[in-house]
Amino acid sequence: MKHLKTVLVYPARRKDEDLEYLLLRRLRSRGGVWQGVTGRVEKDEEVSDTARRELAEETGLDPLVLKDLLFSFSYHVEDEWRYLYIDDVEKITVFAFAALVKTDQDPILDPHEHDQWIWCNIEKALDSINWPDNREALRRCDRVLRTLEQ
Repeated sequence: MKHLKTVLVYPARRKDEDLEYLLLRRLRSRGGVWQGVTGRVEKDEEVSDTARRELAEETGLDPLVLKDLLFSFSYHVEDEWRYLYIDDVEKITVFAFAALVKTDQDPILDPHEHDQWIWCNIEKALDSINWPDNREALRRCDRVLRTLEQ
């Protein structure tokens, strides 16, 4: 059994005295779900370096602040999603991060991974995300980013 490490990064920007979160929609062939930035940790790569790299690769955004949320979760790969991974990947552990980006930046998507993006408030973002662990990561992201000086 292979254990894969990944990151989940929620980019945010300040907008009208509040925060907006960037969600990306996966291609339908990859589930068609709304999510933050995700990606695999490469061999000998620190998870924080992965978070920064994946944010750049999937959105073109460079964070002003990148915070490790000190929150992780694991799950087993369900049969319906096994085609997305190397055959022997059975378990995935996700490490969550918050990224504060410039207010005037919009993402440039990788068309092989995502087909839409949206900036939205915390309530809409939470309503758009399917999985409880991902919603908890976003809640933690919101708490951490709100404590930063404006």
